Amino acid sequence: MIKHVSLFLTLSLLMAGAPAPAQEGEIQVKVAIVDLNRLLVESSIGKDSQSRLAEYFEQKQNELQQEYQALQREQASLENQRSVLAASAYTTKRNQLEQATLAFRQRSEAAEREFKQMQQEETEKFLTQMAPIVQAIGKDDGYTMILRRSAPAVLFFDPAIDITDIVLRRLDTGGSDSSQ
Repeated sequence: MIKHVSLFLTLSLLMAGAPAPAQEGEIQVKVAIVDLNRLLVESSIGKDSQSRLAEYFEQKQNELQQEYQALQREQASLENQRSVLAASAYTTKRNQLEQATLAFRQRSEAAEREFKQMQQEETEKFLTQMAPIVQAIGKDDGYTMILRRSAPAVLFFDPAIDITDIVLRRLDTGGSDSSQ
């Protein structure tokens, strides 16, 4: 019970900005927050990643849009020819159009899966580049833990413990920024 009260007191004092009294055998807790979403949007690495994703998405969207429009034209053409085509010819063309539509749906779903995979790969690449920087800041500045701002457990924090700007500077300078 006393240890829990002591930890609570230490965290309370830390959040209030006052130095916590160190007692023998106690661990000093120093916590920081990093906003990964902001890093992804504002860092050059994150911007490059978002640009690659947007370019891929736009390219696939254009390809699929053109294919969809071609299918619509075929559908309209088939409906216009319905009265002049023999029943068997109409059925054959309709079946071909249905097969083409099914193939389009499959390509569309595949493109969506590819995009999600690419998003995951870009996120992993970003986290791989960011992790050593956050770890170095944690070690250099004596943090006990550094939490993601969007983590479910972070309901409140003092903006003074947000080190996103420091991480952002180091990300954009290749991890070598020593000005804090």
